[in-house]
Amino acid sequence: MKIAIVVISYTGNTKQVSILLEEALKAASHEVTLIPLETIPNNPNVTMLTLKEVPSLEGYEGVILGSPVHGFMPSYAMKTFIKETPSFSGKIVFPYVTHAFPFAWMGGSGAVGTMKKQVLAKGGQVSLTQVINWGRKNRDVVVATMIQSCVQLFNNSKQDE
Repeated sequence: MKIAIVVISYTGNTKQVSILLEEALKAASHEVTLIPLETIPNNPNVTMLTLKEVPSLEGYEGVILGSPVHGFMPSYAMKTFIKETPSFSGKIVFPYVTHAFPFAWMGGSGAVGTMKKQVLAKGGQVSLTQVINWGRKNRDVVVATMIQSCVQLFNNSKQDE
């Protein structure tokens, strides 16, 4: 399966998770492209920004969206990317977010829920989401479990082809 990992990361945490996902999916024989979003200006606190480029998802069957949480929402760059992407129709999409708060309900659940709602409105299929609480001691276990679930999701989809 051909999978795009679209990620915005300012501190490196979200990108670190995306790299681990990329490695695991490639090891499971998927064709994976890591696509970092670049913004003008490159400042996570700016709500009036533009993407240097809106990457095309044409040809990808699977899409992973990774974003930090900003103000209980996905980053403005990720919201802009999803908004400017014409369609997610026919694509299996897995959104995930990272944040520093200890509980998912402290912004993470709302952020990943917003991403899911936006993707569903554009025809994407979302059956799995994840909130990674970066400040929790069990973060590595959560990330490992998420990666395993994500690989399984795309492996099952690959078998259905």
